[in-house]
Amino acid sequence: MKRRDFLKAAGALAATEILLATIPYNAFANNLLKVQASGLNILQGLTTETTTQITVDLAKQLKVEYTIVDRDTGRIFQPQWIRNNMNAKSPWRVDRIFFSQLELGHNYQLNVKDTASNKNLDERFLTTVDLNKENAKIAVMSCMKDSASARVKIWASALAANADYYFFIGDTVYGDTLFSHGPDKLWSRFIETRSNISLYQWKNLKPVIATWDDHDFGKNNEDGNYKHKDSTLKIFKAFYGQESQGSILSEGPGNATYFRAFNQNFFFLDSRYFRGLPHQNISGFLGAQQMAWASQIMSTANGPTWIMEGSPFFGRVNKSKTSYQAAAPQELDLFLKEVSRWNAPAVFMGGDVHYSEVSRLNKNILGYESYEFISSCMHSSTKSGYYDNPNQHIQGYLKENFLVFEKTGRVSDASWKVSCIGTDSKLQFNGLYNVG
Repeated sequence: MKRRDFLKAAGALAATEILLATIPYNAFANNLLKVQASGLNILQGLTTETTTQITVDLAKQLKVEYTIVDRDTGRIFQPQWIRNNMNAKSPWRVDRIFFSQLELGHNYQLNVKDTASNKNLDERFLTTVDLNKENAKIAVMSCMKDSASARVKIWASALAANADYYFFIGDTVYGDTLFSHGPDKLWSRFIETRSNISLYQWKNLKPVIATWDDHDFGKNNEDGNYKHKDSTLKIFKAFYGQESQGSILSEGPGNATYFRAFNQNFFFLDSRYFRGLPHQNISGFLGAQQMAWASQIMSTANGPTWIMEGSPFFGRVNKSKTSYQAAAPQELDLFLKEVSRWNAPAVFMGGDVHYSEVSRLNKNILGYESYEFISSCMHSSTKSGYYDNPNQHIQGYLKENFLVFEKTGRVSDASWKVSCIGTDSKLQFNGLYNVG
């Protein structure tokens, strides 16, 4: 079945379901058929040397078969498991699929076949990832408003970057509007956003690990008191393939995730689920449970540690008031004391403020020199300058961009080349930083 024919059939199915459900999805469904690029919306998630997790957006009642073919040997792999995720008021579902027993260095083809017609709906190419490689390359990005025209050029830059992993650190979807938010709205915005952003149609898939900020949490500037947070957490997890897997990836409290790769510890922390809730008679942000979870992991882990969240950690007190320091300064002090006791040195990474920068932290914060990296925005409104930051501002850029981190030297080396990439793959700034 050709893409156009499939979408036509899917649209007919959607229209039927919408009529039966008597909900105002007609305009959304029609728009989706117009904006969706060739191919399904497909994302590669957590990928190791031998496994990969995939997510695929489909018309709800479509029956499909997933296989991976080794293009080097012809061997066919069946999924180890498939999870179907649905929203009662949406004509679209998202499937999460897990494949194992793959091999490093082989080239694979993912096939999605319509079982009724016995024809392929889509095919993508992928490889596994050597999580012990010395020259790892990671792209970090946030703030992806799909209505922004700059999204086309900046995702072309992201494709050209050819990173081993892509880290999303918040506002991956703008799931709310001024007068509308909630689980049903967020689900529909996930589907529509993934149809508008070329990443999900890349022929050669690349692994992604993500956490959220306010817009993909469900509502602008919302905190742990948000009444839909448990429902929106389930939705976010449905659209990303990052289910816990041994010592490589662990799901923590809220939307927190720990990823061990390239001799580094990567924490994707949740800066929304516990934000504003009481914590030992002070205002919370990460919350006691999440802080204890991270410290427990670091009681035995070694290697440089990246602490990432959707919001900045420092400054932004006078203007945006969006940082950890602005929202919960006392809890931040407690968290920094915990980090200073960890087995490995740490650096910080945030998004949200639509301005990318590198700043050097005073040694008295952790007892050693460290950095905060901000990567924002991929494509959203841009700012005229960087926000107030009490730390030493080293480099910055204020338009559409993302940061690329390239590990240099031996596995035990902690030096990373940091580059800010804009549209047309233009280098906006770069530098070499020791994160360990």
